[in-house]
Parts: sequence; C-alpha cells; structure tokens
Amino acid sequence: MTMLTQFSWHQFALSVGACLLLYYTVVTLLLYRRPLRAWLSRGPASRQASRPAATPDVMGPVLSDTSSLLPDAAALVVAPAPPQEPVAAALQPDDVRADLLAELQDLLDLAAGNLAGKEDFCQLVRLVISRYAPALPGVQDQVNRFLLEQGHDRLPFALSAADLQACWPTAAGQG
Repeated sequence: MTMLTQFSWHQFALSVGACLLLYYTVVTLLLYRRPLRAWLSRGPASRQASRPAATPDVMGPVLSDTSSLLPDAAALVVAPAPPQEPVAAALQPDDVRADLLAELQDLLDLAAGNLAGKEDFCQLVRLVISRYAPALPGVQDQVNRFLLEQGHDRLPFALSAADLQACWPTAAGQG
C-alpha cells in the first residue's frame, strides 16, 4: 500500500486517460484505416466539393390561403375504364378451352397439395368456370369428364358428377 500513496488521484486520472486515448487511437486506426486514408488523400478543396449539392424543392411552392386546392375539371386526366367483357371473349374457342383446362389442372394441383375440402374446391371450380363459360357454351361435359378423370386419384375427397354439375351456372344465371 505504500507504493500507491505516492500517486495522487489527479496523476492516476491523467495516466488512465492517456492510456484510454492511446487504446482508442490504435483501435480506430486499425479498424478505419482505409476510409481514413481515402479521406486524407483527397485534400481540403476536394473534401468541400464532395459534399452533396442541395436537392431541389420536390414539394413545390407553398400555396396561399386564397388559392384553390382542387384544379379545374378540364385539367384532370382520367384513365379509360377497363373493358367489361369476359377474359376469354377475345380468344379463339380452342385457345379458351386450353386455358380453361390449364387453370383447372392448376386448381387440381393446388387442391391435391393443400388437402383442401370439397366445398372449397367446388367454389374455386365455380369461379374458374364463371370466367370461361360465356365464351364456351358447349364444354360442360368435357370439363366435368376432365375433372373426374384427373381428380379421381389426386384429390383427398371423392368428387362426383353431381358435385360438378352444381358448379355450372343454371339457366337463371345462378352458380
């Protein structure tokens, strides 16, 4: 203990501070030597030139309280409305039939992989059929046969012709 009485608290704080300053200087130079070398190699004139320029005002000028918030109706630009015809109406019947069967094949894959219930599967079949039925009036038997053949071994539930018949729209327009 006699040795520590030779040092004052002031001398102790100065020596610990000097050691910490030396430690952090060495760590900083080891970890950040590349960015420091690049920063020092540029020179003082290029350091000030490399600052980003002021960005232009994106918001525009501030409106006064007397100006109108809404533009004139003639200045508004409106996109045209999308066509209201069915998706398959512009295609040839063979293309539509192929698209319908491809979508039903994807639906069978989805139902087989997710172990969906019969009700969910029938609702999805009803949606697909409602998209293509207006363009293909006479494919009901072909589609039902396709679904029964393809879904027989793949679906986790039994699918019957009566189930598929309920998926088609009736004469009154209900599905």
